Amino acid sequence: MKHLTILILAFTIMGAPINAYAEEQATDQEKEETPITKWIDAENTLIEPLSKQDQETFFILRNKHSVIRTLRVVRDDIKAAVRSCEKENETLSVDISDRFSSWEDAVLPILDEADKFLKQEIKSQTVVPASDVRRVLKLNDKAYKYSQSKIKKQPVSDEKSCNALIKSMDKTENELISLLQNILLPEEVVRERIEQDKKASGSDT
Repeated sequence: MKHLTILILAFTIMGAPINAYAEEQATDQEKEETPITKWIDAENTLIEPLSKQDQETFFILRNKHSVIRTLRVVRDDIKAAVRSCEKENETLSVDISDRFSSWEDAVLPILDEADKFLKQEIKSQTVVPASDVRRVLKLNDKAYKYSQSKIKKQPVSDEKSCNALIKSMDKTENELISLLQNILLPEEVVRERIEQDKKASGSDT
């Protein structure tokens, strides 16, 4: 489950720099109209009139949304792998099923709490209308789904990989909870940590 750790690191809010514009994430292959270009155009239209500080407020919300969505995808990927392991490895069936159940019991409640907290943050912020934020985030979801549709996922099923999956859940449970707890931090705390990271890396952007 090496990809799980990579995803966690890639989407950690506190360590990720704030992007100036969504178009920075476009690739040369995305010249035609796609869910990705539709999201980029809508997001740029939304944030272009905003001050840098207000843009950062939006990006904090969007990054939190991305983390929550990604972790739900990770949960689905783990579930698919667990089911595959149960089917192909009878001796591991009980152990991996029990471990996944306890993993879900630990992670899902705080994931749901983070989701509720974000929805309240979107509703209470005054930078842009909450309905516009939700509209752009839905387009972001469609862009993400479009990108994911190009990736073929094959759940693990051999005994070695299934044992590694169990160990991965042991290792990452606390990391996921810690990541989700960061989402529950208010914007001013997130902003302060971002500034601290910039100073530590010697970056002013």
